[in-house]
Amino acid sequence: MKQLRLNNLGVTDKIKNEYFKTKALIPTMPWIDGKAPNKVHDISYKLLGENKIEISWKDNLENESAYYVVYRFEGRSIGNIEDPSKIIGVVRRDNSKEEQSFVDNSVEKNKQYVYAVTALDRLHNESKPEIVFYPKVQYIKEKVMLKDTINNKIELEYRGYIDIAQDVLVYQIIDNKVVERNLSNVMVGAENVTFYLDRDNKVDLIIIDGETKIDKVRIGIRSDVNNPADINLLDYSNIEMKASNGFKLLDKKSNVAFDILSNDLISFKVEDGQISVYKNGNIVYRTLNRLYAEPYNEDDKITVTTLRRGSPVFNPSYRGTLEVTLSKSGDKLNLINEIQIEKYLYQVVPSEMPESFGLEALKAQAVAARTYALGDYFSSRFADRGFHVDDSTLSQVYNNTQRILLLLRR
Repeated sequence: MKQLRLNNLGVTDKIKNEYFKTKALIPTMPWIDGKAPNKVHDISYKLLGENKIEISWKDNLENESAYYVVYRFEGRSIGNIEDPSKIIGVVRRDNSKEEQSFVDNSVEKNKQYVYAVTALDRLHNESKPEIVFYPKVQYIKEKVMLKDTINNKIELEYRGYIDIAQDVLVYQIIDNKVVERNLSNVMVGAENVTFYLDRDNKVDLIIIDGETKIDKVRIGIRSDVNNPADINLLDYSNIEMKASNGFKLLDKKSNVAFDILSNDLISFKVEDGQISVYKNGNIVYRTLNRLYAEPYNEDDKITVTTLRRGSPVFNPSYRGTLEVTLSKSGDKLNLINEIQIEKYLYQVVPSEMPESFGLEALKAQAVAARTYALGDYFSSRFADRGFHVDDSTLSQVYNNTQRILLLLRR
């Protein structure tokens, strides 16, 4: 140590300026505890002067964070937080405050920055990053309803259609790492995606927070399943439904809800470019928005009386949520069923295989059906229509028999 302090021949300067010129984090001790604290929230910035920005964030008092690391990246892209050269500050937690802050004194005029803040505990386990952009950018976090990569458009549940910029950047935060992705990783039905807009209101940056939950499947319901080659059979002139225990009809975007009573007949038609809703023959609502029919109880079903399925012929009933939307052309209706993936199997397996084949064959069919559904999910082959699987042999036959295999519920 004495020789290092003497800096003979400039050795100490060389070590400092060439080999250890950036900050570094203390290694973790996973043999004691490898669980990271929760990430910070409500991150924001305040301009203090021409070359100063104060980054502020909040942390829950019960969070086990001991200190924070502030990273800075130039431009709109998010770099690798494992790169220590991007660390611009380490802040000890002030336990008397919910809000913490750091001042960046090296801001260059007319430059764009991305700031990322992580929380670390006493064993130096690092949380996921929380991100803020300078200058401020508009962003939207909503459920993804449709993805059209041919026309560079995406539909969000409330915002509707948004254009995607040609040079869009996609990142996914996995644990505490930021991984570069592409549009194929943005899944229909995902609710963990944030979309950032440029000055033209196009999406030029997408951040996927963690792994996308795969617990539900979205099924495109055809008016007729006997001709899977005809994609126009996904379009309807009118749709009628009812439920023995009633259901709720929701327009989430306009915050409108209707209680539909037992066996009320609800009809949907396209009139003057809008969805018209009739109850027992009387018009009750008109909208351009997506409508949701949700049963009151989880295992209740809604019967679509305009559909005919199976032999002998019956009107199919559906668990989960039924969505009625305008078609892309605007003059027809589309029908989508969103349901828990395991309950999807209740009405796929008996449609694909007779019960007489035996228990072990039906078990194997259930595994195959789940695997096939996940294959369609990850391929996004129906993403431009807003669902994962088709209800005909184009994917696998769904709800084409009245039999429900109770063994699948065990």
